[in-house]
Amino acid sequence: MNILITGANFSNKGAQLMLESLVFSVGKFIPNATIVVSPLLGNDDKLKKLGIEKLNYPLYHYGNGKNFDYLLKYPWFFSLLLKLKGKVAKGTIELRDIDAVFDISGFAFGDKWGSLPLYNLAVFARKMKSQGTKFILFPQAFGSFEKSGMKESITRVVSEVDLLIARDRQSYTYITDTVKTEQSNIKLYQDITLTFYKKIAIEDGQINLPFVAIVPNERMLDKASASWTNSYVDTMANAIDFILKKSDLNVLLLIHAQGTSGDAKVGKDIVAKLDSSLSKRVTFFVEEDPVRLKSIIAKAEFMIGSRFHALASALSSNVPSIGTSWLHKYEMLFEDYGLKEFSFLEPSDLILSKIEALLDHETNNKIRKQLTEINSTLASSSERMWQEIKTVLNQ
Repeated sequence: MNILITGANFSNKGAQLMLESLVFSVGKFIPNATIVVSPLLGNDDKLKKLGIEKLNYPLYHYGNGKNFDYLLKYPWFFSLLLKLKGKVAKGTIELRDIDAVFDISGFAFGDKWGSLPLYNLAVFARKMKSQGTKFILFPQAFGSFEKSGMKESITRVVSEVDLLIARDRQSYTYITDTVKTEQSNIKLYQDITLTFYKKIAIEDGQINLPFVAIVPNERMLDKASASWTNSYVDTMANAIDFILKKSDLNVLLLIHAQGTSGDAKVGKDIVAKLDSSLSKRVTFFVEEDPVRLKSIIAKAEFMIGSRFHALASALSSNVPSIGTSWLHKYEMLFEDYGLKEFSFLEPSDLILSKIEALLDHETNNKIRKQLTEINSTLASSSERMWQEIKTVLNQ
């Protein structure tokens, strides 16, 4: 069976962690499958390491431009354009030989990104269905669907795909409230990275000292509320200063993206705001391997994070966390773990009180116990999800 994974990328560590999680799960539950991605994904060394083949087709991401319809009609023309730009869009597996499509897009299908990605997804799903290919969605989030064309596009997507798996209750509600009629192909399961963990020994000196992980996100400056946009850097800097003054813990400012990313710039802006007498206890840290990154996060005393998959890695590793949020996905994650009051859609003075709570060993251990109990239930839920997926693939 040839399974095409769409929506993957190597530009941030959460997206890469989703890809590696899916590759691991496919290997476990569908061991004879060949995993395929678009040749435009790049990073051949990482693809080879993961055992992933490339598609012999210039498939763009659903959010890339208004020419997606034409790409599906005239792929040879787009291959030629790419060749003129010095890019090779070739692979070993033909599109007609794909048996199933698994989509793991990040935040792409909702009002914040407009109707184009959702429209293109529907177009591609219809094309693949016409050749008998199964189509399964498990992107990071869905909704809302209030802008022009959004309701029509999500309704069309639901009608075209074999299985749509929402990752949180709000996404599920956005879909079911929009589609309205009962649809048996809409399901609700947790994020696929929560049950994925490979223990890796971490020998870095600064990580072997007790630390708090701080994970910035550039999206807090362009997708979050105006209040967060105006105060995010100062709020994070104040939080770090508070930790350093109130405890002996060090701070690991962890970039959950590439070292040249906007996250890294935001991180450096935060460091520049710190009390200079304390900043020597702060380490700016970039890690390229998302699996190793999760192992680093697992060693933290607690986390203050703004990247969804950094927070998911922390909570699924029983690490208490505080989240700054720009999308409903964050609130739903914390709610699932019984920690809704630790997620902040808006900046608040309560953030410092939550930090103080997590600095208290008794409170921290109590939350760790709560996380451990919840995480123990996730494996059986993941098993049920994969049994549903296998049932769809065998129909």
